[in-house]
Amino acid sequence: DAHLADLGSHVIIEPAPDSFGVGAGAPPIETADGLLLLYHERSWNSHYVTMAALLDSDTGRVKARLTDPISDRT
Repeated sequence: DAHLADLGSHVIIEPAPDSFGVGAGAPPIETADGLLLLYHERSWNSHYVTMAALLDSDTGRVKARLTDPISDRT
């Protein structure tokens, strides 16, 4: 299918190198600097953390991203 063949161009957030994947959070919050996106990452041992990124309001592309989680259940 054409969408799956071009899946990389539809991805907004890539998982960190030590993470298995990312998942949805709340809808983005509009701010003066862009859209604040909260999402979760899952590690290979099924440990979940909450992350944040700032998206461009027009394109939806990542402008900035926190390297450390804002919430960690360890």
